[in-house]
Amino acid sequence: MTISHTLEHPSASTKHRHGNARRAGIAATVFAGIAALSLAVSTPAQAATVISVGHIDVVRASVSSDGSKLVLGTNDENAGNYYTAAQAANIEFSVTKKEGNKWIIPATQTGNELFTGFAGSGNEAPGADSGEQGLYTKLKGGDHIKFTVSPASSNPGTLNLNFPSGSGVVSSGNSHTVALEAGEDEAFHAHPKWTFSAKGTYLVNVTASNPEGKVGASGTITLKFVTK
Repeated sequence: MTISHTLEHPSASTKHRHGNARRAGIAATVFAGIAALSLAVSTPAQAATVISVGHIDVVRASVSSDGSKLVLGTNDENAGNYYTAAQAANIEFSVTKKEGNKWIIPATQTGNELFTGFAGSGNEAPGADSGEQGLYTKLKGGDHIKFTVSPASSNPGTLNLNFPSGSGVVSSGNSHTVALEAGEDEAFHAHPKWTFSAKGTYLVNVTASNPEGKVGASGTITLKFVTK
């Protein structure tokens, strides 16, 4: 017995439907690609927050929410804003005051000029949403915080920090160590004179550690200063 079967060829209408489906798929793919490209091109980079006046603790030390390490942020006392290290990377400090042929941020505030310093939370931490804790959750009066300040090698000139006598800060090279005060909401607060030797953009990396070893070292906060 011979068994035969017929191979069914697609009809013209079937071919047409399949052709339309393929073309629709290609068109959708092309459209999606164009839409994605347009979105990528049209999304602007986030503009930096420029601060040119006011009392700013550019480096403020606290303790992480889990109590394991120091945490650094930036506290704008004028505006009442606290920035985590990640947020502080988008801030630009504009330096316009000059002394001779150098740019400075003074150690003493005489007006509503840029006034940038170092501070440490004591019993309370700034920024309720940050989850950070005051330094006294792990430390006490008489313990120390050591800041290491490392200007980037690509900076246009040199940067010097000079803490006035009586500030409680002891400097050795690029390290600055301060003892915590006892029973204070703010464990310490000191402003150096910042001196920049040339015009341009300076990146400054700062870390903090506790010489007594009661709490782990912080991550890095990067500050940006632009002398104009």
